[in-house]
Amino acid sequence: MLKFDELPSVPLNDRIMVRQDEPPEESVGGILIPQAAQIQARTGTILSAGLRAMDIMFDNGEQIGDRIEFGQFAGVWEEWDHIVKAGKKMCPDGVDHAWARRPAPGYRSEAYECDACGAIRHREPILIMNVGDILTNITKAERIRSGELTLKRYENPTVHKYERANAAPIDTTANPTNGVTYAA
Repeated sequence: MLKFDELPSVPLNDRIMVRQDEPPEESVGGILIPQAAQIQARTGTILSAGLRAMDIMFDNGEQIGDRIEFGQFAGVWEEWDHIVKAGKKMCPDGVDHAWARRPAPGYRSEAYECDACGAIRHREPILIMNVGDILTNITKAERIRSGELTLKRYENPTVHKYERANAAPIDTTANPTNGVTYAA
């Protein structure tokens, strides 16, 4: 079990750690959806990132704490067992916490409370995924709309139309895998 909001591990390279949002409990029309029929949410909050992922996120204007959308099968699950609220008093000497199960605070999570000191502990799943699995960034869009973040697109100053016209011809017989066609 981890201390107050301590993360279970540190993502490496281009990996990020994401806390998934809870799926909607009722439909747009107000009908309650049973837990067995709820569709897993594909949104979450970035908790931590590896060094390469932080570089990529910085270049794209993303930050830890942003709400994102990701693909359906992105990432692998890891359990996060941590204390979310410290106890009001110390547990008696030589006695571990006396954890009693409480109602779960969220989707696929468990909650426990120490009967002796009142500390609260959560066990919840988190996702470890590649930074490239981020499809959209909800918080970044809000920063752009508010004017806090501006996006600028620059032309590459070293490549001009004249240079492109006199460059070596592009092989148009190759079949590009991304569907892009090149003009001769």
